Amino acid sequence: MLAVQTSESANEINRQVKEIQEATQRSTREMDAITGVVQEANTRVEGISRAVEEQSADTNEVAKNINAGTLLTLAREMTKIVDSPA
Repeated sequence: MLAVQTSESANEINRQVKEIQEATQRSTREMDAITGVVQEANTRVEGISRAVEEQSADTNEVAKNINAGTLLTLAREMTKIVDSPA
């Protein structure tokens, strides 16, 4: 009787250990999949960040050119006023 109970208990423990191992393997696969998604998101975010930096630099350059052009036009107009006969 005790030997039967011991055997049944051992079988139950083995079944539970197997279930835990299978659950651990599933969890590992799912975590790997999540890691892949996060890595892909990071890659996309890095690309967006680079594009934003480039756009910002281009916008700054355009603003500088506009300001330089405005100053040049303003200087020309002031020269015309100063040089014009009164």
